[in-house]
Amino acid sequence: MLDTLATDPAKAAPSLQKLKAARQKYADDALGLESDAKAKEAKTENEEQRALRFDIGEGLLELGLVLCSLFFLARNVLFPLFGTLSAAAGIALGIWGWLL
Repeated sequence: MLDTLATDPAKAAPSLQKLKAARQKYADDALGLESDAKAKEAKTENEEQRALRFDIGEGLLELGLVLCSLFFLARNVLFPLFGTLSAAAGIALGIWGWLL
């Protein structure tokens, strides 16, 4: 556009060079920002997976506590058995989330 509107191409050449250099600088900056954003997105995805494992593990631990408590009301031996299995699964998920 500068070439078209300029009356003297020799006078417009330095401005044109400045604009081209600025365009290249902004393109390089955009690539750097894009790579940073992708790295942060990957880290966020990892943290979301870790939080999901912690949440499910916590839920299983609470379920195990409730099932073990029901033994005192119902006197059924299956409640502590399933409660212990649920708590063990919750602990395993918590450790798995911690190791990520």
